[in-house]
Amino acid sequence: MFRKNVFMSCCVLSFLFVGCQDTDTPSVVNTDKQALEQTNKASSKVNEELQPIDEAPGPVGGLKALQKALVYPQLARKAGIEGRAILSVLIGKDGSPQSVKLLKSSGNESCDQAAIKAVKAVKWNPGLRDGKPVPAEIGIPIVFKLK
Repeated sequence: MFRKNVFMSCCVLSFLFVGCQDTDTPSVVNTDKQALEQTNKASSKVNEELQPIDEAPGPVGGLKALQKALVYPQLARKAGIEGRAILSVLIGKDGSPQSVKLLKSSGNESCDQAAIKAVKAVKWNPGLRDGKPVPAEIGIPIVFKLK
């Protein structure tokens, strides 16, 4: 019951923090509190047609799949550009990203586009309500950081 009440309060249900680094190995999932708070604030403008759900959508294959799809733009890497893009993604009941909106720019257009492209490239598990797939919106901060 508590779980349902928590999800009744908002439709932005899960925060994934994905890093894109200049190495071939997937980055560690980061739980930067400030990034999560910014995502929560930025994602609070929820589509009114969405209903509360029991389980949030997530990428098939977990964060590794999203990190694998994320490519650090070569020019941004060479220029030493880092940043964090915050996206709002509407996942359809079939698991496909229906729309991807840039809520906060990383400060570099090529990084923003790489983040959007990665989210669109990944297959998603849909949100669930009463065990049935439903459309759901999720906020995703994606960090571009050089080591």
